Amino acid sequence: LHEAGVHGAFAVMHPSPKFPYKSWTLDGWRETGRWLAAQGLHVVLTGGPDPDERARVATIAQALPGAIDLSGQLSLAETAGVLAQCNLYIGPDTAITHLAAALDVPVVTLFGPSDPVKWGPWPAQPSGCDNPWLRHGSQRAGKIFLLQGGGLCVPCLHEGCARHINSLSDCLQQLPAARVIAAASTDEKCTLCKSIGADEVINYTTQNMREALKTITGGKGPDVIYDPVGGDFAEPAFRSIAWRGRYLVVGFAAGPIPALPFNLALLKGASIVGVFWGDFSRREPQANAAMMAELAQWYAQGKVKPVIDRTMPMSELKAAYAHMGSRAVMGKLVMVN
Repeated sequence: LHEAGVHGAFAVMHPSPKFPYKSWTLDGWRETGRWLAAQGLHVVLTGGPDPDERARVATIAQALPGAIDLSGQLSLAETAGVLAQCNLYIGPDTAITHLAAALDVPVVTLFGPSDPVKWGPWPAQPSGCDNPWLRHGSQRAGKIFLLQGGGLCVPCLHEGCARHINSLSDCLQQLPAARVIAAASTDEKCTLCKSIGADEVINYTTQNMREALKTITGGKGPDVIYDPVGGDFAEPAFRSIAWRGRYLVVGFAAGPIPALPFNLALLKGASIVGVFWGDFSRREPQANAAMMAELAQWYAQGKVKPVIDRTMPMSELKAAYAHMGSRAVMGKLVMVN
C-alpha cells in the first residue's frame, strides 16, 4: 500500500461481482468514490484478473484522481491483507464482501435480487446464533450495513430482470449513490420535488425541519446541504448537519443573510463552502469549461432537466417580479424577447 502511495485512512471499493445481475452502476461507484475522497479517505479499488472486470474498474478509477487501482494484481491472501487495514469497505453481493465482513472492518454491501437471509455477510462478532438479516429492507448488523435496492419485487431471487446471469437488475441499476431530501414551503412544491426524483420531502412551513431531518436520516443528519435560499431556516439546517458535513452557500433568495454561529462548525467538524459561479468562471475558466461540458452532457443524457414554471415576455417584467415575490413560482421563470 505504501508503495502504491496510500498513506493514512483509506476505503476499499470492490465494484465488480462475479455476475452482472449483482452489479451497481458505474456512475454510482464514481459518485461514491468522490464522496469518500471528500471525507479525506484514499480510495483503493480491487477486483479480479478477468479483462472485462479490470476494464470496468479502470473506467471508475479514471474518474477518481488519486485512486489506486489494484484490480487483477492481488492474490486472495493479499486482498485480505489490504481489507484488514482499510477503514471502510464497499462492495456488492460477492465473496470479497464476505471476506471483509469476516475481518471485522466496517462494510457497506449492495444487495438487489439476492435474499439477505441466505446470502447476507455475517458480522465477525455476531450478537447471537440467530440469523442477523431480514429478507426485506436496508438494515444493519454489527459493523455491516446492507443497502437493499428498492421495488416491491425485491428480493426476487432471480438472476437479473431478464432472468439470466448476464442481465442487469433494475433494483440495483436504479439505486442512487445519494439520498436526496428536498425542503420546500408548500405541499405543492414538495409534490413537485418528489415527482422529479427527491427521495424524501419536508414542508418546512408545517413541519419542524430539525426533527424531520433527524427522523429521515436516523439521527445522523445530511452529509451535504445545498442552500440557495438562506433566511431563517439556514441555522436549523446547519444544526442538523452530519459530522464532517458540507454546507453549500449558494444564495439568499429568502432575503436575509443568515449569521451562523461558528461554534456549530467546530462541534460538527463541518465545512461551510461558498458556491459563487460568477467568480469561479472568471478565476478558474478551464475548470468552469469542464464543468459546463459535463452539465451539457448530463442534459443530453436526460440526467438533469430544469423545471420551467412558465415563460413570460420581457414586456411583462414587472408582473414576473410580482409572481416571484408571491413565492408561487415552482422551478424557473424564463423571460423571453
